[in-house]
Amino acid sequence: MNLNGNEIKGLTDPTGDKDSANKKYVDAEISKILKAETDVLKLDGTRAVTGSLDMGDHTITGIRSSSQDNRELKQRRRRRREQRQVKNEFIFYKRNSRLSRSAR
Repeated sequence: MNLNGNEIKGLTDPTGDKDSANKKYVDAEISKILKAETDVLKLDGTRAVTGSLDMGDHTITGIRSSSQDNRELKQRRRRRREQRQVKNEFIFYKRNSRLSRSAR
């Protein structure tokens, strides 16, 4: 469509899929698009979330949080360490028992 230098004035915001849009509307919609340098989280953790996060009924799982989690993690590590120690002591005892029997 060639308007020969003429303009369309008084164009309202679009309501239908095939409606035309004025510059103000288009600029406003473009400004809502996330900008990578300021509006998105970085995977390396250098940009923190600010404001509220409405997740509706969704939850985040698998994230270590509170001191209770840290306490449980330390307890689990301590139990594993104790189990390894018992196992090593048993192996040591078993080896030494064989040695002492063979020395008789």
